[in-house]
Amino acid sequence: MVDINFRNGYFYGICLICIIIFIFSTTSLVNAVIDFIYPPQHIKPHPLIEKNLHYHKEYPNLSDKEITKLVKKEKQEEKKREDYRRRRRFIIELTESLTFLVLVIPIYFFHWSKVEG
Repeated sequence: MVDINFRNGYFYGICLICIIIFIFSTTSLVNAVIDFIYPPQHIKPHPLIEKNLHYHKEYPNLSDKEITKLVKKEKQEEKKREDYRRRRRFIIELTESLTFLVLVIPIYFFHWSKVEG
């Protein structure tokens, strides 16, 4: 029969909290990996036509070819920024999840050994 007292209740409570943190960290880790492998598709707030019109108004002396080049350049820069943000978010989420897992696993085993011992 398990001896129920404050000491054991404390250790069981810590083990339960560690299990919950482990579950959430593992879920977060899996979500980060899935988001990195299959990035979400975002609808761009400014379609290409609106950008062309914007450049026509801002630079009336530019030709259509030059405006198209400007729009393509802006689109490439936007893609680079989005890729950088995606990689940065992945690294942050991965680091957070792994840190929680590295911290919670030894704490769990330490407290569980105290309950069993």
